[in-house]
Amino acid sequence: MLPPVKGLGLWILPDTDSEKKYLELIIKCADLFESEPFLPHITLSKVPELSLQELEERIVQVAENISPFDLKINEITCRDEPYQKICMECAPNPEFYLLTDAIDRAFGGSFSKKTDPHLSLLYSRAECKELDTILKELKQQESIFEPLRCGRIGLVQFSGTPSTWEILFEVSLEIV
Repeated sequence: MLPPVKGLGLWILPDTDSEKKYLELIIKCADLFESEPFLPHITLSKVPELSLQELEERIVQVAENISPFDLKINEITCRDEPYQKICMECAPNPEFYLLTDAIDRAFGGSFSKKTDPHLSLLYSRAECKELDTILKELKQQESIFEPLRCGRIGLVQFSGTPSTWEILFEVSLEIV
């Protein structure tokens, strides 16, 4: 059983083509290890306590000034945290930092996560040694190392475990 999570946050969401590929991998991993599937994402930041309307306005303001961008996948790893069990570690680049800086400016503080961008493929309490076979299989798929296209920002409400999390609002990245 995964620990419950509560609150609001921002995710970078892959473009719709990439989302399908990653969602298939997440579902496969969840089925193999009897865990919950979730939407592919990179956790970007927490958000201050503001009205939903104000949050949406600020997120739109951020998205209007950032173009879609790619993140290079460096490695696929297993970690000890339940919400970071199998992860695709990404290399932060100038566009990623432009986005995190824009979020901090929009919300007036240090809200963004500037280190360790990653896309999780499995949430689980399984031990890493139990995941060796799937890790080896994933690492042999060349397509998994194609750059991750970041195309949208989503405002997410966490309430419980991943099956109950909900994207409240999403906006495409595009310079207006």
